[in-house]
Amino acid sequence: MAAAAARQRCSSSSSARPSPTSSSHVKMEESNLDGVETKGKEGGNASGLDQFAFKQVKGERGRRRKRDAVEVGYEIDVAAQYSQKEEDKANVKEDRRSVEVSSTSSSSQNMGERRGGKRKTKEKEESDESNVVKREEGGMGAMPPSTPPRKRGKTPSASPKRSPLVPSRKWNIKPHPRWREILENIEKMREKNDAPVDKFGTEALPDASSSRDVFAFQALISAMLSAQTKDPVVAEAVANLKQSEEGLTMDGIAKMDEKKLDACIAKVGFHNNKTKYIKKAVVMMKEKYGGKVPNTVDGLCSLPGVGPKMAFLVMNVAFDDVQGICVDTHVHRICDRLRWTKNAKTPEMTREQLESWLPKDRWKMINPLLVGFGQTICTPIGPKCDRCLLSSFCPSSTAKGKGR
Repeated sequence: MAAAAARQRCSSSSSARPSPTSSSHVKMEESNLDGVETKGKEGGNASGLDQFAFKQVKGERGRRRKRDAVEVGYEIDVAAQYSQKEEDKANVKEDRRSVEVSSTSSSSQNMGERRGGKRKTKEKEESDESNVVKREEGGMGAMPPSTPPRKRGKTPSASPKRSPLVPSRKWNIKPHPRWREILENIEKMREKNDAPVDKFGTEALPDASSSRDVFAFQALISAMLSAQTKDPVVAEAVANLKQSEEGLTMDGIAKMDEKKLDACIAKVGFHNNKTKYIKKAVVMMKEKYGGKVPNTVDGLCSLPGVGPKMAFLVMNVAFDDVQGICVDTHVHRICDRLRWTKNAKTPEMTREQLESWLPKDRWKMINPLLVGFGQTICTPIGPKCDRCLLSSFCPSSTAKGKGR
């Protein structure tokens, strides 16, 4: 009975003790084990219960020692692994340091090579300069200087704008064998048929009673408005400007509001752009040309919205100075139909080819003559070849029974 009670007390105490990982439990267990062991040693005639408890405690102590030994071994292994990692890190740092030192030495070596290359290049340039001096002085055996390398990122400077007075190339155009006869027949047809250019052209729009400067300015504005616009529409726009409060003078257009100017020329083609061009041209003429219209082709072409065709037209009308042929769409078309030009794709090419063989005394009259002919007979669509005096030998005629 007493033995059963002792076993129950022992089991209850062992089941109720705290976790082995607790420090308080370790101290308490060590004290209990020491007390039981001392008691067992001192009492040699101990009861069976005490002998049993002593064996239990002794076995627990052995297991505890083994567990402590395992934990200590684990801690030793962890410490060894940590020290190994630290050693590896130190080795890696040392390797990196050695790599940096080698790269620094190589970069310094490359820098020295580059500096040496620069010194060689400078010496080569000096030798090239000395060669140039020798060649200029007449020295024999001097080598020409090397071509300097082209700098990247910089575009070459733009070439100056070519003057319309300078042909783009030398044309070898043979005049039509019957060109005089063709012009005579066109003059006969023009006498019988009035064309819009005769009444509403640039020659007829400026006020003849005005001063020379006002006349030239009105001729310039009429020419600027005539681009891509029919002559009657241009005449209406010029009349609106003349009847405005400011008037069609340079000072009047300078004072006129841009919206009002645009309203006066609203029916012409591209009136918005032409309004801006006129205002900018007025400012430029006031600042650069003393408030007057330029009297040169290059000066007129420098104005916004003015090309070679307008420049030659203004020179003919305003200053009676024939510098070139004014070629518009009618002149360009008729010259091509008559084969007076060869593969002329633009009006400028037509002008240059025409000026290469046509006598200069015909340059002024050729524009109104061919423009009126193109408005009445040789129209862009449905030309009246049956009424044309040139149908017998015109290469583009559609008349029946035509000759060559």
